[in-house]
This record gives sequence, C-alpha cells and structure tokens, in this order.
Amino acid sequence: MIHRFMDDISKLSGLPADEILGGFRVVMLSNNAVYIEGINKIITLSKECVVFKLKKGCIKINGDNLVIKDLNIGSVMVVGKILGVEVL
Repeated sequence: MIHRFMDDISKLSGLPADEILGGFRVVMLSNNAVYIEGINKIITLSKECVVFKLKKGCIKINGDNLVIKDLNIGSVMVVGKILGVEVL
C-alpha cells in the first residue's frame, strides 16, 4: 500500500520516490509505533527521544517509553507513545 502511494506521488510529481522523501520513508502506525526506512545509525537512544542518522540529515522521534522493537539494516520500528517525528 505504501509503495503504491509512493509510486502515485512519484508519477504525479515526475520525481523518483527516493528524491521525494530524501532517501527515507516514515510510516506512523497510530501514535503507538513508527517505522523508518533509510537509517544509517542510531545517534541518541532514550525512553523519551530517539535520533537516527539518515543519508542526508537526521530524524528525531519524541515520545514516552520509546523502545526499538525491530532493527534491520537500513530500517527500524520504534514503539511507545509517539508524540512527534521531526526531520533535522
């Protein structure tokens, strides 16, 4: 579903999907989880804040009781009460 959405946006804009998102993808699953593709490394990890290095810049997740649920090469799932996601 996400890939189809990105394909549609890519076709409408005439830009490759990776350029539209700066080489990363973020999927919010209500306020309880966030899935991110395109991460390079973990910069900060606490129960209130997680920061990941991206190809260009960083992404910061703010919340309560944050935990890395699933970590793979280039992708991560963070669970907890998600209060905000910020691209730095």
